[in-house]
Amino acid sequence: MPLEIEKYVKLWRLTALSEPMMTATSILQKVWDESGDIRMLKVTADADEMRGIDQLKVWSAFQNPAVVHAVAHVFKEDYHAVLLEYAQGSRSLLPAALHKVTHLQSSKKLAHIVYQLHQTVPEVFCGLRTLENVLDGLLLGVFDSQLLQKAQNIAKELLISSTSNVPLHGDAYHNNMHYFSGNQLRAIDPKGFQGEHYFDYLPIFINPDLGDIRMDKSLFEEKLQWLCHHRSFLLERMRLMQWIFVGAALSAVWFLEDQFLYEADQQLRLLQWILDEGFL
Repeated sequence: MPLEIEKYVKLWRLTALSEPMMTATSILQKVWDESGDIRMLKVTADADEMRGIDQLKVWSAFQNPAVVHAVAHVFKEDYHAVLLEYAQGSRSLLPAALHKVTHLQSSKKLAHIVYQLHQTVPEVFCGLRTLENVLDGLLLGVFDSQLLQKAQNIAKELLISSTSNVPLHGDAYHNNMHYFSGNQLRAIDPKGFQGEHYFDYLPIFINPDLGDIRMDKSLFEEKLQWLCHHRSFLLERMRLMQWIFVGAALSAVWFLEDQFLYEADQQLRLLQWILDEGFL
């Protein structure tokens, strides 16, 4: 992979401004382009990330300005690489979401971004991954946990009764919503999913980075009320709660698969809290 990023630095006539930085799926490098503008170069071999590159390319060239302004702009792309608009200061929605006073407002901003991304159709993208496939770990698992068993049954019912099929960001967490120049909030790092629109609103409730603020009952209720009464989002309260339960369970399964036992336990704790508080 280090050799791959060098390849694109040369191919696209870039100048490195930092050492390459490894993530779980990609290599990132801050660069200058030929015009002297700062960009972010991303190189990956991960299938979800490569589908996400295609999504960003389509979204950032879409005819609807609201869609274009909701994502990081793409300047060059290849199957394995993308040259992106750089977020000066790298401010995301996460810090505001961690504080009770600003939590609701950050959640609303996230919801508006994903809503804009849903105003396209799956057919304009290449090979999006279906939610049936995304949920495989939960749908096909054999669990001792009654919480996971319950979520598995709900997931099967939700997929059978799906109400929409839209291109999904797939990883619309607060830390994937960054402020760019002009204080414009844009999404980064989509994963190339498609399915029911409810899925992209789940991080507002289940994002493990939020910690215990997820289980602030008054905030949880406020978010539910606002999302389900907002005419644009077309979210029904009980169905959203079912998706939230399934989303937290899927996250727990993924953490268990990766042997992140503490993180898995936190998601199971959220599932139990949802039941104990009567949300489902």
